Amino acid sequence: MEPFAWHQPVDLRFGDGCSNELSATLGHQPVVVLAFEPAGALGLRQRWQYALGARLQAWVPVADRLSSIAYARELVPLVWPHLKPDTVLVAVGGGTTLDLAKVLRCKPLDSDFEALAKALRGQAPWPAMQQAPLWLLPTTAGTGSELTRWATVWDTEAQPPVKRSLDEPWGYAQRAFVDPALTLSCPAALTRDTALDTLAHALEALWNRHANPVSTELAVAAATRVLTHLPALLAQPQDLGLRTQMSLAAVQA
Repeated sequence: MEPFAWHQPVDLRFGDGCSNELSATLGHQPVVVLAFEPAGALGLRQRWQYALGARLQAWVPVADRLSSIAYARELVPLVWPHLKPDTVLVAVGGGTTLDLAKVLRCKPLDSDFEALAKALRGQAPWPAMQQAPLWLLPTTAGTGSELTRWATVWDTEAQPPVKRSLDEPWGYAQRAFVDPALTLSCPAALTRDTALDTLAHALEALWNRHANPVSTELAVAAATRVLTHLPALLAQPQDLGLRTQMSLAAVQA
């Protein structure tokens, strides 16, 4: 067996209801929440505002739009003024919300967003930044952004548009709360598509040249879970047990 290395720096909490631990885990730290737009209609905003109280510095809704440099720029005035050195940026939503949070946590010391945009485009080195602690709560089971250092950010201002990637050693979140109950509102088509994303991640890991015995075991387990439980979940989308299986598959993938 060839020697291999393994490193997973994200503090992961997994299980039904684990998102309710957010307030207690924060302690006295202030927080800015970046939330997928349906969070209000689902009652999540009201519940968190009550639990967080005065610690909640801002609640910023994220529309159903492409994760892009242009959209990140629009969100800057809603997020950056509240990011003090001890403020935690919490993102709850699908891959778009989590990926945007990975960009918005990076606040240049001079608050110059264009310097950040140039770095994302590979046109300049990363500016000196104040990086907010980042906590991620996925509402879909598939992208895996909560546990990786990567974020996809489209450059829609280029012609034609270009898919950019944030891929830096500091791209990991500090904490991830994977609560399968948060995925219960996920529509059927999105449930299917994100599950297939999980399957793709697992299969890619199997033939990746960096594969190792640990990653292979996880990849096989993830693929098996998707193939076993996805058909039943699409028929019973409110089954929390099946949602838990898919969330676990996404974590393993």
